[in-house]
Amino acid sequence: MIKHVILFKMKEENKEKNSRELVKQLRGLKEQIGQVREMQAGVNISKSPSAYDVGMYSVFANQEDLQAYRERKEHRDVLDFIKKTAEDLHVVDYEDGE
Repeated sequence: MIKHVILFKMKEENKEKNSRELVKQLRGLKEQIGQVREMQAGVNISKSPSAYDVGMYSVFANQEDLQAYRERKEHRDVLDFIKKTAEDLHVVDYEDGE
């Protein structure tokens, strides 16, 4: 299994609204894209100054499924929203050996 994790730092303008909208869009990808085995997303509740605003965790059977997900229009539409509303992000993909 491949785990795909992203942390998003949102732009200050409309941060709370855009964070909630991003979570909604990310969660919707599970129903829209068959390769997604699991999708979790949420708005950060920590008050730490180093914290990011939105976190996402998703699971794919293999790297081919992750790549197919990345190429889907629904994913690209969410990316367009991210490009407009996020100022930074961190990504990690790892294989857990299950």
